[in-house]
Amino acid sequence: MSTDAYQRYRRAIATEPLPLAVVDLDALERNFDRLLAAARGKKLRIASKSIRCPALLRRLADRGGPAISGLMTYTADETEFLAA
Repeated sequence: MSTDAYQRYRRAIATEPLPLAVVDLDALERNFDRLLAAARGKKLRIASKSIRCPALLRRLADRGGPAISGLMTYTADETEFLAA
């Protein structure tokens, strides 16, 4: 991470209570688009073990459209939770 990005993140969370999580949505979507391009038309499943936030899972699934065939979940309970 560049020093500029680090300072930008520090300013963005300066007034927020800690602990917190920060997701750079531009970077997330840029990386996801690279993954889709590398798949060359193959169907992908997003691993919920790697992305623990349902809103982000939905965002990526929507962004991937027909290239996404669902989620690869960690447990049956998690599958049930995310399906609900």
